[in-house]
Parts: sequence; structure tokens; C-alpha cells
Amino acid sequence: MTAKEYKKEYIKNLSPEELNDYQETKDKLDFGLSVILMRDKAGWTQEQLAQSTGVPLAMIKSIEDGEVTPDYYLLRKLNLRFEIKQAVTG
Repeated sequence: MTAKEYKKEYIKNLSPEELNDYQETKDKLDFGLSVILMRDKAGWTQEQLAQSTGVPLAMIKSIEDGEVTPDYYLLRKLNLRFEIKQAVTG
């Protein structure tokens, strides 16, 4: 059985509550990976991103680790920082 087939079978057997938890966790991990990729593309460390956005380093790490989902204001700060970097270097 391939990993993809195993995942499909695993998800199929989840209860609705477990499926919701699975999706929430997947969304957090996907978002964290997106932040990592954008930060790497910009050439920043976690510390530099934290300093440039005013977001605590621990929060940046938690987002990238998929432990938390940022609220609207934090999303806005991150979005503005990445847009500015892209506009300057793009």
C-alpha cells in the first residue's frame, strides 16, 4: 500500500469529529509551510521576520510549526511584510 492509499483509507475511517480535527491540523501545517517558504524566498531568518513585523519570535516559530493559526491582524502584518519585500526585490 502506498502512502497516498494509506492516507485515503485512514481518512475514510475517521469520525466526523476526527475528520474536522485532521483538517484543522492539516490547515495549520499547510499555512506554516507557506510562511516558511515565503520567508526563505525573501532570504529572512525567523528572527528577521519577527523583528520586521513586530511579531514575537515564539509566535513565528509556533506558526511555522503548525501549532497556531494566526488571527486577522497577524495575517495582515505577515502579508504586508511579504508584499513589501516582493515589491522591492521583485
